Amino acid sequence: MKLRTALLTTAMLCGFATSAQAQFVPPIETIDNDGNRVQLEAEQYIIKYRSKAKMAVSDQIGEMHGLMDKSIDDLDMLVAVLPKSEVMSLKHHPDVEYVEVDPRRYPMAEEVPYGITMVEAPLVSDANTGNQKVCVIDTGYEISHIDLPASNLTGNDFGTATGPWNTDGDGHGSHVAGTIAALGGNNEGVVGVNPGNNLPLHIVKIFNDNGDWTNASDLIVALNHCANAGATVVNMSLGGGGSSNAEETAFNNAYANGIISVAAAGNDGNGDLSYPASYDNVISVGAVNSAANHGSYSQFNYQVELAAPGTSVKSTTPGNTYSNYTGTSMATPHVAGVTALVWSHYPSCTPVQIRSTLAATALDRGDPGRDILYGLGIVQAKAAFDMLASGCDTAPEIEIPEPPQQPTFDPEMFDGVPKQGMAGLSGQFYRFYIDVPSGATNLNFVMSGGSGDADLYVSHDVLPTRSSFDCRSWEFDNNETCTFAVPNTGRYHVYVYSYATFENVDIVATFDGGNVPNQPPINRWWGRCTGLDCEFFANQSSDPDGTIVSYFWKFESGVPGKFGNPNTYTFPAPGTYRVLLTIKDDDGAKAKKRRNFVVPAPQ
Repeated sequence: MKLRTALLTTAMLCGFATSAQAQFVPPIETIDNDGNRVQLEAEQYIIKYRSKAKMAVSDQIGEMHGLMDKSIDDLDMLVAVLPKSEVMSLKHHPDVEYVEVDPRRYPMAEEVPYGITMVEAPLVSDANTGNQKVCVIDTGYEISHIDLPASNLTGNDFGTATGPWNTDGDGHGSHVAGTIAALGGNNEGVVGVNPGNNLPLHIVKIFNDNGDWTNASDLIVALNHCANAGATVVNMSLGGGGSSNAEETAFNNAYANGIISVAAAGNDGNGDLSYPASYDNVISVGAVNSAANHGSYSQFNYQVELAAPGTSVKSTTPGNTYSNYTGTSMATPHVAGVTALVWSHYPSCTPVQIRSTLAATALDRGDPGRDILYGLGIVQAKAAFDMLASGCDTAPEIEIPEPPQQPTFDPEMFDGVPKQGMAGLSGQFYRFYIDVPSGATNLNFVMSGGSGDADLYVSHDVLPTRSSFDCRSWEFDNNETCTFAVPNTGRYHVYVYSYATFENVDIVATFDGGNVPNQPPINRWWGRCTGLDCEFFANQSSDPDGTIVSYFWKFESGVPGKFGNPNTYTFPAPGTYRVLLTIKDDDGAKAKKRRNFVVPAPQ
């Protein structure tokens, strides 16, 4: 069994903690019809209900022994812990639009920072930043730190679950806030992108003092807090695997309502997509070191939009101390800080115009133009400021990138014939099927090779999902196996899910015995002519479970046919003829193909 966990690393490693596919949720205890106490396997879900159907859906959740977590009334959503066995019935409730797993979100964590000059912050005055507000969603804020602003501050928290917003037992949030707005001119410690104590901050403490994970639904609530506080920029040095329709909708709404959201690309050093960074309307930030080179830990994918310093960045930590952290968590506040700094000089510009300008003026690194390591380049405050002086719409509107295409395969599988070279981004998948004859035994599905992490799900007769299957194999690599010693007759469906970006992976299905029906050969032929002398070829014909043993051609009605491949025939005159090829395999099955063949007139 695959057990996925993600922990915040120690104080010297701040960045991305890997996503969790099987983070433990305590079972729901109930009493069965015989009076016995039973435990039901559970998971936390987001339930989107139809307008004015909240009470009906709430009642249904109660009837299935669900435990309500929260209500997001603005978006017609409920969040509840439900027995996994009951989720399918809730999905079919007439007042429910969709039900999805509430994926975890983690404080990004990995190592040590610097970079204010690299992003050109000292070249742009922050005197106007009072017209902006940056919302920092993180582990809190050490308000007593001598180098952090103690005014122009507001905040929210999640009560006893996190503790007060103006405290930070972990240090991650205070470090992030320091990069954005650590005070300058006080002969203390460091300075931030906006050092003049002019920029209002709103703090949402979403993690507790241990930096433990939270859920996408909590992030939705935190984003609403930011919006209600009047934030123009949101910093999220956090993320996790697995997208959420509800979460993406919230960020789309925020963008449409004047908020630029900025999030860490992740620190697993691979090509996986992290969320919320990888939503189209969130700026995904990768990390570079002091030499402006890609940080080896920084995740790389088509959604990375900008880069910023993330390696050995020095900033504020609790107890009036300073620490060097590394991670995309540290790169993100550089971009959020620059966004507010530049926007403060041109407050009439829209989020799209500011975002497009930051993209157009970024310092290009790596391959020319946009690439998966640096996105469009390292954010540059002065260059963006200068471009906007010519007008808000000077920069071309940023293009939302399209995901790369997966290799495609015929979905039908045959005994012992592998599908080779599968690949996919995190969250992508393949579906295959195989027809198993009566009397077959030892049906095996074996997946192997390549890199990354793909999981295997198999079901008889019905399409498997990640929560409904006859067999699941989800090891930490691509070596997955599903075995049915005495399989049912009929169709088995296969679901290959990309838990983490993978490539060059093969899958094969095999079984023993069975009354296997002969598969007929596949007939493909073509011809060409020089004058009236024509040649015919059937080399592209094939037999899926044997060999072709004969080729018989009929070129004209009333004229004897000819065996062989390739073959030749001289026609009596130019014109259109009905040519027939009949092929036969080693089990006697035949396939015929008749088509019009044109013999051209001499030029």
